[in-house]
Amino acid sequence: MEAGTLCALLGENGSGKSTLLKLIGGMEQPQAGQILIAGNPIQNLSAKQRAKLTAYLPQRFGVYFDTGVLDLVLMGVNPALSLGQTPSAYHVRKAQAALDYLHLSHLAASNYMYLSEGEKQMVMIARAMVQGAPLLLFDEPDSALDVNNRYHLMGVLHKLAREEHLGALLVLHDPQLALSYCDSVYLLKEGKVCAEMKTAEVSAAEMEGNLRQVFPGVNVFKRADAFYIGYQR
Repeated sequence: MEAGTLCALLGENGSGKSTLLKLIGGMEQPQAGQILIAGNPIQNLSAKQRAKLTAYLPQRFGVYFDTGVLDLVLMGVNPALSLGQTPSAYHVRKAQAALDYLHLSHLAASNYMYLSEGEKQMVMIARAMVQGAPLLLFDEPDSALDVNNRYHLMGVLHKLAREEHLGALLVLHDPQLALSYCDSVYLLKEGKVCAEMKTAEVSAAEMEGNLRQVFPGVNVFKRADAFYIGYQR
């Protein structure tokens, strides 16, 4: 993953997508080899050091207590704080700016527990933004969103990666989302990467042939440099 780009990870259920994200983030240990982020072996770093390099957004957030949205977003600055240190006014402004960037400022004083699932998803993305890590690892960030908000989210992430020079690896289930917004697509099958494609460089026929390893009935069309997905009945 390069700075300023979105990369999609597509594959069948059980192919290892979530496991791969956890390996990259250092939450699971590989059986062999090394995982390097900016030249750093991720396995040799502490949790705080890893959090300065990667921001991980799981499928389920594990937040089951009453807390304000702004306070939850502020948790993203924890890797930058020393023991006993509390967030400063600068950190509060940073959290407010993240909420504003995602058009969530009106929720700053709200109780996170009473938000919709889609709103919760966006709040957790704001927290990841505040964390300031150069690599985003998002596991199905669109899972709780309706169709309109899925495309809105991908547009926001595409803009964020470009403007903040971030790299992002997103586990997605919808190949249309991946082809519409991502610079690279990785296909995972039975625990192995079976194809790697840069969307600006492949033909519709090549994209279709690769995708059919994972999505057998898919058809791919390309018009005006944009890919469109169809399915055989």
